[in-house]
Amino acid sequence: LTQKESISEPFIIRMTSIINAIRENAQTWQQSAKTIAEKLPLSQTRYIITGFGAQKANADEIRLKVMEVLGESATSFSLEEFTHGPSACFKSDLTVIILQTDERTLDKAVRISKGVVFSNVNLIVITDNVEADWPEIAHKISLPKVENALLYGQFPAMVAAQYLFYHLALQKGLNPDVNLEDRHPELGDIYAFFFPPGTH
Repeated sequence: LTQKESISEPFIIRMTSIINAIRENAQTWQQSAKTIAEKLPLSQTRYIITGFGAQKANADEIRLKVMEVLGESATSFSLEEFTHGPSACFKSDLTVIILQTDERTLDKAVRISKGVVFSNVNLIVITDNVEADWPEIAHKISLPKVENALLYGQFPAMVAAQYLFYHLALQKGLNPDVNLEDRHPELGDIYAFFFPPGTH
């Protein structure tokens, strides 16, 4: 870390407890991810990931991982942006994923989720408020409550999402450990060109 010790040390101490929480919940997330992947139709090939604050940054990274592992289209929006335009794309081949660990926008996220299910999209909510009034039809992955979830909630959410896309890949008959290079060998050449040795 490049921050001075007075800033970095509390972060490292807090991250120790976050890592422990991730370890304690990993098996549950894996089972939830497997169950959800088995229920989603194989016809879904598009994804929109949305969240607020730190979860918007998470959504951006998860979007990239979806494209890398599944080779399918993914877009990310902030929770506010999500209500302006993307609904025109709501069709049965779309999965919407809401990342929610910020109490300030819990009510808004729940309301948005209820709007989403007017359509035929598949809805997944990854949240530390699984008991909130989410639509019954929504698939849910429960996260542990962590202190200062506005910041630290992004880490459990990211790991839970990784399990989800791992099992989605398996369900589609893909090998998530090779990023589609077994089906499209040219990807290896593309990655090698983009990232020469020692650059990534």
